Parts: sequence; structure tokens; C-alpha cells
Amino acid sequence: IVHSFGGRIATILAAKYPDIIEKIVYIAAATIRHNEQKKAKTEHRAKMIKKIFHTPLLRPLFPFIKRIGYKALGQHDYEQLDGVLKETFSLVVQQDLSNLLEKNILPTKIFWGEHDNYVPIKDAHTFHEKISHSTLTIFPDGRHGIHKTHATEIAQKIASFL
Repeated sequence: IVHSFGGRIATILAAKYPDIIEKIVYIAAATIRHNEQKKAKTEHRAKMIKKIFHTPLLRPLFPFIKRIGYKALGQHDYEQLDGVLKETFSLVVQQDLSNLLEKNILPTKIFWGEHDNYVPIKDAHTFHEKISHSTLTIFPDGRHGIHKTHATEIAQKIASFL
């Protein structure tokens, strides 16, 4: 049972070592890499903002602005990391693992919130299309934290699945 970043680990394990896993439950799994052009624009904007807020008068506001920026981009995890962990996280999330989804031959449940701001709902449909033995449950009022907001419903479906 994996959520968000854990989807990367489960996807790799299912593709390389299907014999050590019986079933998989993905909850808003971040596995698919998106639009490089969008990423480049975002990085450019971030550099410009950093430049502006590193002027002496605005420098004290930079930590606050940085937190707002990461929150807007859905990068809470990245913001909280330092050093090697930050570098490793950055390298890992740059990988697109969608090609490995088709290698998953295991019974798989997929749960997603329709209004997920971190991992788009179209990824849920990609997971379901590429994983032949999967079922997809979308929560129309759900966001990325559906494992918290819809815990009872998800737990019931997982219990019957397992």
C-alpha cells in the first residue's frame, strides 16, 4: 500500500520483482513525469523571484515567499529536505516510470482524488489503462490526501481486496 512518492518504489518493485509482491494498492501515486517545458518555465520564474528577493530590502521576506512558492507548486517534500537528500529526491522525481506500469501483472487497486493538486487525475486513468489487473476508484471530492479524508472507504476496499 503506497501513497504519492511511494508509488515510484512500488512501480519499480512490481516491474523488477513481481514474485515478492502479491498485490499493490496505489493511492495518488506520483510515478509519471510531466511536461518538461512547464518545468523549465517554473524554474526560470523561481530564479527570477529568488533574484528579486535577494535584494537587501526584500531579503527578510524570502523564506516566507519560498514557502508559498513550494506550497503553490505542491513541493512540500522538497522544501523540507537538505543536502544529499534534496539532490536525491530531485533526481528520483525526474524519472518517468510510466513505461514500467505495463510490466505490473499483479492485482492492483488504484485510489485517486479528482481534485488532486499534486498528482493529476489523468495519471489515475493512465495507471488503470496500463495495469491490466487493476481497478480504479476516484473520489469526486478528493484531493491528494485521500488516505486521510477518505480513510474509512479506502480501508474497507483494501480489506476486501487483501
